Amino acid sequence: MDQEARNCILRYACGLTACVALAFAFEWTLAHMTPILAGAFLANRGPRPDLKTTLVVLLAIVVILGGGFLVTVFLYPYPLVFLLLFCSGLYSNYYRAVTGRSGFLVLLFTLAVLLMPLLGGTSTGLAYEVFKGFLLSAFVALAVVQVAHTVFPSRLPAPPKPPLPSPDNAAASAWLSTAVVLPFALVCLLFNLTGMVLALIMIAMLSQKPDFSTGAAGGKALLAANVGGGLVAIAFYQLLLINPSYPFAIVGIFSMALLFSARLFSDRPTAPLYATAFNTVLILVGSSTSAMGGEADANFYTRIVQILLAVCYAVGAFALLDSLRIRQRILGIGDSVVAMLHRAARWLPGGT
Repeated sequence: MDQEARNCILRYACGLTACVALAFAFEWTLAHMTPILAGAFLANRGPRPDLKTTLVVLLAIVVILGGGFLVTVFLYPYPLVFLLLFCSGLYSNYYRAVTGRSGFLVLLFTLAVLLMPLLGGTSTGLAYEVFKGFLLSAFVALAVVQVAHTVFPSRLPAPPKPPLPSPDNAAASAWLSTAVVLPFALVCLLFNLTGMVLALIMIAMLSQKPDFSTGAAGGKALLAANVGGGLVAIAFYQLLLINPSYPFAIVGIFSMALLFSARLFSDRPTAPLYATAFNTVLILVGSSTSAMGGEADANFYTRIVQILLAVCYAVGAFALLDSLRIRQRILGIGDSVVAMLHRAARWLPGGT
C-alpha cells in the first residue's frame, strides 16, 4: 500500500470519527447527519477543496437551508403551492446530481428538501431548530473535511469528470429518481410520519443513482451492503450496551472506519459499496446512542428494519418501472410537464 492510499484511508477514518466525536459530545439537532455529509467529500481520492470552492459551498449551505426554512414556514399552509415547489425541488436536485454537480451540495439539498417540511412543517419553532441543527451539521462537516485534508494531504490531481449525459438522458434519469422517491415522501408528509425519517433519508440517497439501483446484480449488492452495515451496527450497539462510555464509542467508531475505508480505497469492484455500508452504520449508531437502554433497544432495531425496507423499496421501485414498462410513461409525463412549463414561460415578462 502506497502513501497516497494510506492518506486516503486515514483521512476518511479520522475525519468521520471526528464528526462522530463532536456529534456525541454536543448532541445538537440532526448531529448524526454530520459524518454523512462529511463522507460526501472524504469518500474519494480527490484533493482538498480550494478556498473558492469552500466559500461557494458555504454560501450555498446558507442559501439552501435558509430557502428550505422560509418555504416550509411560509408556504406549508398552502398545500398546492408547496407541493408544486416540493416536486420541482426534487426534480431539479436529481437533475443536478446526474449532470455532475457537487455530491455534497446535492446530498445537502436533497435532505433539506425532504427533512425540513417533514420535521418542521407543523411548527415554526421546530422548523427553526431543524434549520439551525442542519446548518451546524453542514458547517462542522465542511470544517472537518478541511482539517482532514490538511493533516492527510492528497497529492493526486482532481479526478477527471465523467462524461456528462445528454440533456434528454439527464432529464430521464431525474424523472425516474423523482418518481421513485416522491410517493414515499408525499405519504410521509400527508400523514406526518416523522418516525420514517431514516427510511426517507435512505430512499433519497439511493435514488440519486438510479443506474446503481437497477438490475438484479446492483440491487443485490446494494441490499447486501446495507444488511452488512446493519449487522455491524448491531454488534457495535451490543458492545456499547456493555460499556456505554464515550472513549469506548469513539475508539470503536475509529476502528470500524479504518476497516471500511481500507476496502473503500482498494481496487475491488465492490469498493463503493463499503461507503454505503458504513453510512448505514453511522446513521444507525448515531441516531440511537443519545439514549441507551429502555426503549432505545426497540427503537434501534426498528431503525434497522426501516433502512432495509427503504433499500428494498428503492431497488424494487426501479425494477418495477423497468419490468412493467412504466418508465416510458413516466418519461412521457415528464416531457409533457416540461412542454407545459415552456409554454407557460412565454406568457411571463421577457418570455419568448
